[in-house]
Amino acid sequence: MSRGMIPPGDRALGCLPFLLPLSASVVYGASFFAQVPVLAVPFLPFFWLYGNILSFPVVPFLGISGEFVIFAGLYLLVVRGAGLPLFVRFNAMQAILIQIALFIGQIITEVVATALGSPLLLQTLSNTLFMGVFTVCGLAIYECCVGRFAEIPSISQAAMTQCER
Repeated sequence: MSRGMIPPGDRALGCLPFLLPLSASVVYGASFFAQVPVLAVPFLPFFWLYGNILSFPVVPFLGISGEFVIFAGLYLLVVRGAGLPLFVRFNAMQAILIQIALFIGQIITEVVATALGSPLLLQTLSNTLFMGVFTVCGLAIYECCVGRFAEIPSISQAAMTQCER
């Protein structure tokens, strides 16, 4: 999907929201990083973001963390921000939808871990979550850098529907 020339500033801003799902997914790559520790090095900034910002208890007695604040802020201020370019809003909405898919994957992983207790199955699900989010976000960031709207099946359609309202 191409909608004209995207300025470099908008391309950079379009990449930033993907830090949320990337940082939230590194927790699921723990068994992968334990098996291949050298691959954890490029992900150290994401570990830092998760440990110091996303998991920070903003309102501890309500269970509201930095992850929820960033999630809500992206939706309310960026996606619904009519003054922002469509490219930035579209990519923010895609990042939010990837984060929602990660939440659903987290619930499934916890249910499977509780019900079956199989460490191999738990590691497989966790690694799949991590690699899936990493791959989808990597594709979206690449598309942002070259100035194209990322075409991720189902996610792109839902994101465009939300942004065109």
